[in-house]
Amino acid sequence: MLPIVPQVSTTNNPQVQEYVDAARAGMNAHFVAKSHDGWRVRRLHAQKATGVYNTKREAIARAKTIAKNQRSSVYVLGNDGHISEQFAY
Repeated sequence: MLPIVPQVSTTNNPQVQEYVDAARAGMNAHFVAKSHDGWRVRRLHAQKATGVYNTKREAIARAKTIAKNQRSSVYVLGNDGHISEQFAY
């Protein structure tokens, strides 16, 4: 199964390039992204979201907890699809 990687330009954007490199390496990364029904937390290779939250803050908190337990990274995507925040544990 191919990783879910947002379609964004990596030109001169080290955060996006790091995310793409992590995806290609199969790193256990999680991301938080806006969807039609709230803010979703999803593991990089997962088909389904880990959870859907009403606020971005709730989704980030849950993603951070998961990442700390699994020693992985969290990438928060803004409404435009670009990485707005990044956390590594």
